[in-house]
Amino acid sequence: MRTTLDIDPDLLDEVLEVTGERNKTKAVTKALRGFIRRRRITELRESAGSIDLVNNLRELEALELREMERLHKRYSALEDDARQ
Repeated sequence: MRTTLDIDPDLLDEVLEVTGERNKTKAVTKALRGFIRRRRITELRESAGSIDLVNNLRELEALELREMERLHKRYSALEDDARQ
């Protein structure tokens, strides 16, 4: 997508230097991806300990068990139909 931006030339030169890219588009894209990645890592670190993995694991196991039972019933019915 083509976008027109007013970027400080010194800042753009620094982005080119830091990223090692020669192309401005690639340099800005690389810098933006790096920024987003670091921001998401920070958010994950801040949420550490706020998720109850034990309960979530139990819920996941219960969901998997119910799904396995549903599939077993479905395939048993298909086998019964095939035998008839």
